[in-house]
Formats: sequence, C-alpha cells, structure tokens
Amino acid sequence: MTTKSIRRTLRSIAPFIGLALAVLPAAWPYFGGGFPRTNDALPHLYRSLALSRLVRQGVLWPRWSPDLVHGYGYPVFNFSPALSHYLIVLFHLAGPSLTTAYRAAMTTILALTACSTYLLGRDLFGAVGGWVAALAYVYSPYVLYDALVRGSLQESLALALVPLLFFSLRRATRYGGRWIAASALSCAAIPLSHPPISIQVSIPTGIFLLWLGCSMGWHRLWRPLAGLALGGLLMAFFWIPAFTEVQYVQTEIAVSRGYHYPNNFMPLKALIAWPRLPADPALVNPPVVRSLPLLALAIAAIMLPWRRRSLRSTQHRIRVGLCLCVLLICTMLILPLSRPLWDHLSLLQLSLYPWRFLGLTSLAGALVLAGISSGPKRLPTLPLLLIIAALLIGAIPWLYPPREAVPESPTLAHVTAFEQPPLFIGTTTLGEFLPIWVEQLPDTTELRQQLISDPSTDRLIAAEGVIVQQSTGSPLDAAYVLHAERPATLTYRQFYFPGWRVELDGEAIPIRPSQPEGLLSIDVPAGEHHLHIRFGLTPPRLLGWALTGLGLLGLISLLIFGPRWAAPEPGPSLATFSETTSRMPLSQLALLTGAILVIWLLFSRIDTPLRATTLTPEGLRGVPNSLALDFAGELRLLGYEQTQHPISADDDVHLTLYWRALRPIGVHYDVVVHIVDRDGLKWDTQQPGRPSDWRWAPGTDSWTPERYVMDPYVLQLLDGAPPGEYAFRVSLVRRDTKQTIDTHHIIGHLLVAQPARDERPLEVGMTPVGLSTGDMLEALGSRIDRRQAAPGEPVRATILWQAQSAGSDSSLTRNPSLTLNLVTQGGTPILTTTSAIAPHYPVADWRPGDRLRTETLLRLPAHTPPGEHVWRAQIDQAHPITLPHTLAVRELDRQWDPPALAIQLDAQLPPVATLLGANVEPSSCQIQASQPVTVTLAWRAEAEVEISYRVFVHLVGPDGDIVAQRDGEPANWTRPTTGWLPGEVVLDERVLDVPANASDGSYTLICGLYEPDTGQRLKTQEGLGTIQIIEITIQ
Repeated sequence: MTTKSIRRTLRSIAPFIGLALAVLPAAWPYFGGGFPRTNDALPHLYRSLALSRLVRQGVLWPRWSPDLVHGYGYPVFNFSPALSHYLIVLFHLAGPSLTTAYRAAMTTILALTACSTYLLGRDLFGAVGGWVAALAYVYSPYVLYDALVRGSLQESLALALVPLLFFSLRRATRYGGRWIAASALSCAAIPLSHPPISIQVSIPTGIFLLWLGCSMGWHRLWRPLAGLALGGLLMAFFWIPAFTEVQYVQTEIAVSRGYHYPNNFMPLKALIAWPRLPADPALVNPPVVRSLPLLALAIAAIMLPWRRRSLRSTQHRIRVGLCLCVLLICTMLILPLSRPLWDHLSLLQLSLYPWRFLGLTSLAGALVLAGISSGPKRLPTLPLLLIIAALLIGAIPWLYPPREAVPESPTLAHVTAFEQPPLFIGTTTLGEFLPIWVEQLPDTTELRQQLISDPSTDRLIAAEGVIVQQSTGSPLDAAYVLHAERPATLTYRQFYFPGWRVELDGEAIPIRPSQPEGLLSIDVPAGEHHLHIRFGLTPPRLLGWALTGLGLLGLISLLIFGPRWAAPEPGPSLATFSETTSRMPLSQLALLTGAILVIWLLFSRIDTPLRATTLTPEGLRGVPNSLALDFAGELRLLGYEQTQHPISADDDVHLTLYWRALRPIGVHYDVVVHIVDRDGLKWDTQQPGRPSDWRWAPGTDSWTPERYVMDPYVLQLLDGAPPGEYAFRVSLVRRDTKQTIDTHHIIGHLLVAQPARDERPLEVGMTPVGLSTGDMLEALGSRIDRRQAAPGEPVRATILWQAQSAGSDSSLTRNPSLTLNLVTQGGTPILTTTSAIAPHYPVADWRPGDRLRTETLLRLPAHTPPGEHVWRAQIDQAHPITLPHTLAVRELDRQWDPPALAIQLDAQLPPVATLLGANVEPSSCQIQASQPVTVTLAWRAEAEVEISYRVFVHLVGPDGDIVAQRDGEPANWTRPTTGWLPGEVVLDERVLDVPANASDGSYTLICGLYEPDTGQRLKTQEGLGTIQIIEITIQ
C-alpha cells in the first residue's frame, strides 16, 4: 500500500474515529462500578444472559426462554426481538464478562448512532454538516434519555439505525444495485431491534420517499421500495409469528395499567422542559425529562441570519425544509391534539407511546442544524468549535445520572432474585407475555431454589406410581425413559404455549395446559415408555422462516450480481457542495474531538451550575427550604419545596420532600403527607398523586447515607376547603407493620386565598341535604364518615355549603355558626359542638357560588349509650334539622376485674391509667432469634380522658437500641383510651417479631403511653417515661 493510499484511507476513516471518541462522554456512565440507574438496563442485561445460555446450547434465534419466570419459561424472544442482545452476546462470547460486554455494546450503539448520522448528514449537507448532525443527535435530550435514564438498549439501537435507513434509501434511489440490499438490511434491522420505532419511522420514511421521487425522478422510486419490500421478507421470521401468536399472551395487562397511547401524549410545556439543575449523581431519582432538541434548534435559529446565504441554493433550502417538516409532523404526533389521528390508525397505536417520536424529532432537529451550519463556503473552525461545545455543554445535565450496583458476571441466581412475581417477571415490567393459559402463577419457590443450585435442573414432575429417568436433553428438548404402573398424568414445569411437542415411543401425543397454572400436562398409559418433550416450530414460524429464506436469496443475488457500490447512473447530482466542503481537515477533526473530551473532563471535576455535588454533611445545598428533621433516627428530611402561594382551593398543591437515610435501614417505610389546618385536621383528598415527571425510587430498605431522594407529591384540597392558612404534616409508616414511626412533623405554610366556585357533582359518599340560612347559604350535601362506632372512637362530620349571594349584600356581621348535635332517638343530647363556617374567610368577602366546607372531628364520650342515634344540625338560631345520617353505637363488653397476671407491676401513669401487670409468652422469657414474643398488658382506667393515647411496647437491647416494637391504640386499635371508664380493666395483647439477626444476650421489655400529636410520653410517679416489664433472654 502506497503512502498516498494510506493517507486516503486515513482521511476516509478519520471522521469515524473522531466520532467514536466524541461519544465517550455519553457512554462513560456505563463504565466504572455499576451502571446508570435506569428503568431497563438490568432487565436487558438479564435477558442477554438468558439469550447467551440458549445460544451456547445451539438455539440461535430462540422463541422461548426456559430459565425465566423462576424456571417456568417465558416467550419473550417471540415478541421482543433480540438483535441488540445479540450484540452483547457476541462481545461476551469473545471473552469479557456479560456486564463488560453490555458496556461495549452500548458504546458501540452510541458510536453507530454518530457514524450513521454522519453518513446521512454528509450526504445531505457535506462533511461539516455530517459532523454537526452526528453530535447534535447523539447529545440530544431524548437519545441520552433513552440510553442513560430508560436504559432502553433496543430502542437505542433502533434510533442508531434510522439515519442509516434514510442514507441507504437515498443511495439506493440514486445508485440501485447493492444499495438496494443495504436499504433492505437497514429496513430489517430496525424492527429486529425495536418494533415500535419501526412503526413510527414509517411516517418520515414516507415523506422521505416522496422527496426522493420529486428530486430524483419517480421512475427510480421502485429501487428504495424494492429495498423496503426485501427488508420485510428478511424479517418475516420475526413479524409473522409475533403478529399471529400475540393472541396467546396477556398483552392486555399493559393496556389496563396505562401502557397505551392515550395516557402518553405530552403537552408542549413538557416538551420544552429542562432537567433539574445542577445535575448531581447523589440524587437517586432526578425528574424525568423528555424534551425536543431545544438547544440544536436554538443554535440553528441564532445562526440563521448569519448563514442565510447558505440557503440560497434551492436544493439546500428544500433539504432543510424537508427536515423541518419531519420535525413539525413528529412533534405534532406527540401532542394531545393528534389524538384523533391515533384513534384511527391502529398500526400506529401498536407503538404505544406518542413521545417515542422524540427520537425522530431529535434526528430531524440535528439535520436542521446541520443544514444551517453548512453551505458552499466552509464554516470557520471557531464557530464550528463553539457549536460543538454548546451541544456538549447543553448535554451535561444528562451525562451524570445516578448509579446502581450491577453484578459483573450475572448468573441465574441474579435473574431469579430480580424477578418479582406476579408482574415483574420474564425481564418485562408487567408480565405481558405470560401465556393466556396461566390464570394463576404456581408457587415458584421450589423450582427457583433448584435453578439457583443447578441451572440444568429437570422440569418433569413424576406422578405417583411413575418412575422417571432423564436420558438426555435440556428444558427445550428433553428425553426420558419412564415406567408407569398405571395410567398417569405428568406435569412438565414449563408454561403451555404453541410450539411444545411431546412424543411417546416416537409418536406425537396431545398435551394440554393445567388449571389454573397453565403448565404442560401429559397423559401417559401404563408400561415402559420413551418420552420426548421439545419446543419447536409452528405454522406461522415455518412460514416466516420460508419468506426470510426467499429474502436472503434476493439479498445474496443483489450482493453478487448487483452493480458495484460506486457506479452511478446519469441523473441529478448528489452533491450540493464543492470538494472543499465534502471533507474535513484532519487537524480540524483532532481539534474538535479533543475539545469535546477536554470540556467533558472539566465538567466532571469542577462544580458548575450544570453539575455539582449538592449533598453535604451539613445538609442539602440549593433546596429552597432547608431542614434537618430526623424521623426515629432512621431518615432525615433535608428540606422541601412547595407550591407558591396564595392559591385557590381548586389549584393543585405541589410538595417535594428531600430525604436521606441516616444509616443503612433494611426496612421499608412509606411517607404519609397531608394538608392540615391549625387544629391538625386533614384537608386533602385521600390519595396524593405524583407529578408527570416523577421518577420512581427504590424503597427505603435500600437507601444509603451517601444518596438522597426526591419525594414529590401532588395534593388536592377537599371540595369546599375554606380560605385560610394550612401546613403539611409528614409522617413515616412502617410498611410491614403499618405502624406510624416516631411522631409526625409539621412543615411549610400554605395560604388559600380563594375558595372553589365552579359547579361540580357531589363527591362520592355525600348525601344531599336541605339546610340554609335564607338567601345567604345553602347546604349542598353532608357526610358522616362512619355509620357504626363505639364509645371513645372518632367520628368526622362534613357539610358542604354554597354561597347564594355576596356577603357584602348580607346583614350578617360575622360568619354563621354551625351547631352539630348527636341525640338519642328520644332526643336526649349525647354530645354537642359549635364552630363557625369558614372562620378565616370573612363573610363580607363571600361571593355567589363560593363552595365552603365544614369539617368537624368528634370523639364519642366514654359514657355514650348504645343504640341508634341521630344527627341534628343548626345554623345560628335557625330551627335545627335532622341530617339523613344515623350512628349505631355498639355496647362494649367492659371488664372490671383483672385477670391472673404473672407479672405484677401496679405502675401508675397519672391521670390516665395504671398498668396492673402483664403476661408474657413464652413464660420462661427465653427465646431464640426470630421467635415472636407475645405481651398482654392489663390497664386500669383512672379517669375519662379526651386524648386517645397510644401504647408502645419495645424490646430494647443492651445498647439501648430498639430491636422490636409495637405501637398503636390499645387492643389492636379497638379500645382507645377516650372510651375507658374509670375503674375499667382493658387487656392489650401485642406480638413482637424478634429479627433473625438479633444477637444473643439480655434484652429489656418496656412499655408506656404517649400522645400521638406530640410524641410526649406520660410519666410515672417516679418521673420516668417508660415502664420496665421484664428481662428477655435471646439465646
């Protein structure tokens, strides 16, 4: 090879080498320890493991993975193609670990994304345009979101192949021959990577073909169409079985859980959103941002006045206009206004997510920028450098995602631990490919353990009276010799699905799914037999392979007999640019590549407004409301953000909490948030929502002190919540015991300035009621939160009002008062309460249509008589009316004599109660770790009280740490202290679950009473906040 040819070769490959280096910042989050914390990276890693095991067994394109769903099998590869996973397997077969192979595959995909976009951009706008397009596409928000937030390996590969499809279609139109074969391969590779992208790309492909026909001649259009048709044949082995056999899996699960197009349109506001700044890898769940290529479009808009001469060429303007047209159409298909179009295009609906079009808008935006920045005259190096630097700097917030631990050499043990039946199975989120015959998942515990210890474990379960010996095979192709004393039914622990075949003594026999697990059931007669079980072809699969074979013949023919790659026919020129703009100097390539790497390294080491470390030992920097509230020594609330106020009662209320674990917890806590008034009464609806950009975070059991978590909520005030001042109440509930941990904290300040005014139906459970104050106020409805209660229990009464006239027109000088009475059927009063309606919203400010709500929380006195009682309401001095609600008060079975008590205490907690004593099981007070302890406390009431005190029982270790606990109202929440009568004895049984890792030694069982609102414990006469019951020995 001559020096001249070496230089020519180097000049040809230099742009691609530069681009491979330029994408390193985008791929780098996959290197080092672990992976970026994504939605799908781990499922794809484990799916690659399943594929690798099958490939090593000689199954080159599997339909069924026998190792998934804890060894019961799953047809994931029949419906989710494995081309991207093959890339990982190929790297893995070369020697690296599977996780290293995944990193190499993702890096290759990003490099392919840049290189294929460069080819298309160079074809349309010259070498400089190709470079700009490549980097604008790779560093676009959606491509980075796909790679580093979703971790969608399949879609990332498909998006990398889309530019290659357009490039090869254009070349096929111009040159024909082998370029038709190239377009066929590109067309087939996209759906074999990610079918939804192949559906969505058909729209810009149609626009592109129309442009090719107009610009190069309609008589040439058969060439790209032939390539697309040949591509359809090449992938027939996948799409024919996938479309015909989808009826046999439970895909409706995805639709029922919101994984469908109607729930995934995006408003324009979300499309122009920017990620949370600064990016901080310590934040476990930064908000999800899926946006348009805003920076590329902004740069193009800024450059347009300066580069307008580059658009003087009609051909150049048409190409830029073509890209802009694709961008606008794809953007429109993401917006809710395109819903009618989606409703009528059933094929488009199969792509599930309208926001997936962001991948195509990102490519179109990159090409628009390429068109603006290119032209007959080469763009100077400095402006080009500024464009490239701006694209990379704009991508910085996406390049530093949170990380998660990943096994370097995953095994089936990791896969089985990762799967969480019934939904998170088979490396899919919802189990949507579970066969329809599986109505109930079997107990997978036994097979799961067998699979961990022996990946080749036998799947056949012999019936009684049948002796089975496996002779050869794997779960997909197993042979047995068996002896049956009598006819029997064998169960093969794989789910029934088309393709399973069973032969008995060389002859096919019928099989059926078991009920309700859907496992293979095989009937065998008595005697000695040879049984062969295998998974094979079905008619659709056979037809698909036959058509793919025809496509391969056509492909090979084109490659052998077609014209050479560079043999153009006479026709319109491909080039718009002079020779000087079709190549980039090596020095310029080196400068641009080096600048990208230097900028990335600087941002990686220096805190900036785009990337910074915000979690410090002192707290969280940058949070609007910084706090340091500890919850039971487990979690710390670092701060919060809230809705700007004042607000209307109709407005959504946004609250974001920032949490950090104080130590590794190992326990799952749920955060409970409510809007409360000055009296602590709750004023929000039952279940808070999450904002649309919320990103799921793992449970607190896996939190570590060096990370922090965003916990955002969208709360709604109750219909008719009156204007006034509110706050937020935050508490923790332990998920396994449902116990509130420690006490709650009140944070924030929310001012509601305007009430709700629009007309709306009454909320569920509210009954219309006729109660008014003349022309001023009318009761729309009322509700009592319970129809049965016991003495001491709380009852919440609600009345919804609407103002009929302006308060300024009324003679009232103060807000009306509401009096609620609970009376017996004979009219004897039981309890009475009076409160003002909307006390913090002066009557003079009332407007017609104002909806105002009164919420009254009552506790039935301990002496409330049993029976059916009625509610009466009265406004000021008006005549009282009977509300359409009754309250049935049940009679309590009170106990006045204490039982026999093994432990006598007589510990007083004045003025509420005396702890007479306790019984403990086991009575020996000697237990083993993980053995429960049952404690029965005997309380004697000393007075009627208005506070419902909580009982706590703690098992405390020698170091003072709580090892086990049970908190709550007495007698499993059935006997609040507000219902105790003086002299009454209340028995309170509690079971403490001692953890399995509790160390041997002596532990102390203590108890007491505390006020739930403040956490303040009642003191004994000795001034102690706890009562020591007995010592417990763990041995």
